Amino acid sequence: MKSLIRKLDNIRFSLGCQLLRQRVKLSGNPRPSSYPYISGDLFRAVADHIYDETSQAIDTGAVREGDVMFLSTCLAERFFEEVHPRIACAYKLITHNSVVSVDEKLVRYADERIIQWYAQNSTVSHPKVVPTPIGLENLHHQANGIIRHFDELRQGGVAGGKKDRILLGFSIQTNRLEWEPVHQLLASHRCADEIRTRLPGQPRSVSENTRGGPEWTATKSSTATLMPLRGR
Repeated sequence: MKSLIRKLDNIRFSLGCQLLRQRVKLSGNPRPSSYPYISGDLFRAVADHIYDETSQAIDTGAVREGDVMFLSTCLAERFFEEVHPRIACAYKLITHNSVVSVDEKLVRYADERIIQWYAQNSTVSHPKVVPTPIGLENLHHQANGIIRHFDELRQGGVAGGKKDRILLGFSIQTNRLEWEPVHQLLASHRCADEIRTRLPGQPRSVSENTRGGPEWTATKSSTATLMPLRGR
């Protein structure tokens, strides 16, 4: 009976997510912020200019001194080769919403026109680069970053406090060489719990091997240590 109830709950949640995703897509703001919580699209919302998968049409003449530029990191090389040279003013840069790292290859573009570079997945030490958190999954996915789930947890707290456990739930497919040994080590550790299933109907682009929804959110919030790796 419990298994059936869980399955029905998952189906209900999955259908609800699909409906909410369609509602967001058809709204006047298809990439809503997760305020007051951090997410890539929160940073995107505060930017003066955006260069990502939705649009690469930047009016370089409209960039003013001190403006904030949001850049999807997977498009960084193209931006620096084609757009950055045409910007005359110094600006602040945010790179986010991508599994691509800000490494030695990218940071060489940090010239005098970059005032400060706020970077997700930063792997370098540089005076202009400020490591920036990934935050919640973007709200438009309507899966693991639903604001009301986190609001409810903040209001109700975590019953019994944090558990001294390690929670892992990541895919090794996009970086098997580095992540498979880590996964093998932790998956068999007596203090580790692995999330193996994903929500039925949840798109693979959102989460390859982790459960979505309030149960997953509550599990993360009640665990003392999460095991994040670069990528999904």
